[in-house]
Amino acid sequence: MFRFLGGCFNKVLGLLLLVIVVSVAWFYRDELHSVWRGLRRPPHAVVVSAALADSAAARLDASLRGHGPGRVALTQPELQSLLKYRWKTFLPD
Repeated sequence: MFRFLGGCFNKVLGLLLLVIVVSVAWFYRDELHSVWRGLRRPPHAVVVSAALADSAAARLDASLRGHGPGRVALTQPELQSLLKYRWKTFLPD
């Protein structure tokens, strides 16, 4: 009875399935992106040191004096090193 809809119905059903998968992926894109980043880059152990604090402070000082780039991006270990070794007196106990 619906034999003439066989090929057309299958194409419409496949397209509907594709639209649903793309919609779900778009809705959960942030979660999928963080999972993808986690798979691509294994977590690194945070190594905090005074030498890393000195290096990050030198980059910040150069940027403030106009010798370096206009903006400085610090990694998590660099910022933690600065907080622990350089700016400890500014933080509450």
